[in-house]
Amino acid sequence: MQLFRCKKQVGFGLKYSDDMIGFSQREKDHKNNICLTQITRRVTTANAEVKVCMFCFLVFNHIVTELYMKKLVVSIALLFISSTSALFAAPVDLIKGSSILHSRYGYNWQSFNFDIRVDNLAYDKKVSIHYRDSDGIWYDRPAVFAGSIDNSQELWQAGWERVTSSPYEKKEPLELEYVIKYEVDGTTYWDNNDGQNYRLFVGEGEQITTPVYADFSVASKPSVYNYNGQETKVPGSFRVSLFLQNLGYAKEVKIHYSYDNWATTYVGDAVFQAQRYLGYASIHYPNDYGTEYWAFTTRGDEAQDSSATQVDYAISYTVNGETYWDNNFGNNYQVPVQ
Repeated sequence: MQLFRCKKQVGFGLKYSDDMIGFSQREKDHKNNICLTQITRRVTTANAEVKVCMFCFLVFNHIVTELYMKKLVVSIALLFISSTSALFAAPVDLIKGSSILHSRYGYNWQSFNFDIRVDNLAYDKKVSIHYRDSDGIWYDRPAVFAGSIDNSQELWQAGWERVTSSPYEKKEPLELEYVIKYEVDGTTYWDNNDGQNYRLFVGEGEQITTPVYADFSVASKPSVYNYNGQETKVPGSFRVSLFLQNLGYAKEVKIHYSYDNWATTYVGDAVFQAQRYLGYASIHYPNDYGTEYWAFTTRGDEAQDSSATQVDYAISYTVNGETYWDNNFGNNYQVPVQ
């Protein structure tokens, strides 16, 4: 497959594609110029983005030339990389991908699902999963807009199912090789896992690219259930489930939540789940990606206020002396109490 990719940023963010076998030198030069144009667009400043990009090249070349002459240049280079890394944000990123096997009444099928973050570069855009099918041919599966993260970012989602066996057909489950494709304003951006492409193993569940990521949440009011004249009180509750990367054995996972717009804050401990059921599938954790599944449930006094309308929450994950947060890209999560 001749797939041109402008890779993710490495160092200064100026790494061209070397995945151009079969192209002439003229075509390679043309495509590298396209890649440089894409990178230059990412380095938008209040003055002139071309000047910033050329400045990066000049400083980098100077560092390489002087590296063996002045030890001080090493520290300068590290400082420069640290201070400029924020300029090279990727316009598209995979957040989560999953491959799950389901079975019911003699039917078996495989489901794929993806969460993708994109920079909102223009109103008209196209986001898709570019994947290799069992026939060896690469196809596009479209993603759909799922919501705005903020004024500059959006969440897109994609998913489909593939029958593996039934009374009428049978085929092997697919180990999915794929990349994320983002087309906007006449330019195509790729998230190809730093040139490695992404892979989903058969039935292994979820793979996440961030240390912690919320999966599901629900909040309910206290209620009274009447069955054949017998009333049963059902307490209010709040539940959160999440994925995390297994970065170490000893870890703390906490849910920070509020029923009154953070006037009062509660903190609860999530608990590791070795298995969960999703529809007609059973998934075990940790999986081959090192993904774990954790959950938190409360039926405490704070959940028994029938006038509450919303729960706000965020997740913290502490491991190896570091604390990671999933706070919905700085917006906190909001769950209606129903």
